[in-house]
Amino acid sequence: LLKPDDRMIMEVHHQIAIAKLNYTDPRMAEVNRTSAVQALKKAIEVCELRLVNLNKILSSDCVIGDLETSVDLTSRGAIEEEINELEGIKVELEERIDSEETVGEAPSGQA
Repeated sequence: LLKPDDRMIMEVHHQIAIAKLNYTDPRMAEVNRTSAVQALKKAIEVCELRLVNLNKILSSDCVIGDLETSVDLTSRGAIEEEINELEGIKVELEERIDSEETVGEAPSGQA
């Protein structure tokens, strides 16, 4: 089984959001947008959990066995690199949510 902070879980939520946003039936647009935003928020939750676990490992505030994480502890540099990458991904996901929520708030016919 996957750990709660596994990047694959984050990726699955992201792919669900993309699929919902690309579904072309206009009658389902608002439902799909809402569902896509929820999936993006779940992806962010996984991302945040992974960031917390990575930062705990770097600060040595935890015993590795105490964390329910999928982090590969290859090196400090690899962990720092992943933190930077995840922070960028989180920003992109948040921007996508903002974008989709803005589209959802636009008056009918102006989205």
